[in-house]
Amino acid sequence: MCMTQYYSKHYYNTRIKATFETEWAVVLAKPDPPSDKPSRINVLNSVTSRLWENESGTFKSWLEKKRDTEHAKEVEEHQKLVKELQTIPNSPETYHM
Repeated sequence: MCMTQYYSKHYYNTRIKATFETEWAVVLAKPDPPSDKPSRINVLNSVTSRLWENESGTFKSWLEKKRDTEHAKEVEEHQKLVKELQTIPNSPETYHM
């Protein structure tokens, strides 16, 4: 998961939502035809990226380490499952072992 996605997943309600809703309301209030307005997801991605860039360096490095740690744990769990699948019983005797 890229950093802005991870940041949004964990901090949408506390750091992103208010800014996004304000900017989305401005987009909706514009008299432009609907085809000229940016999509909701594009506005959200833009706001998230901008807010991420404005975060402090210490917060960014802490969150990146947290993401990397979670990712390493998920990869380890996945590799464990793959290893277990490689030793699938191929006979009734090995199944009971």
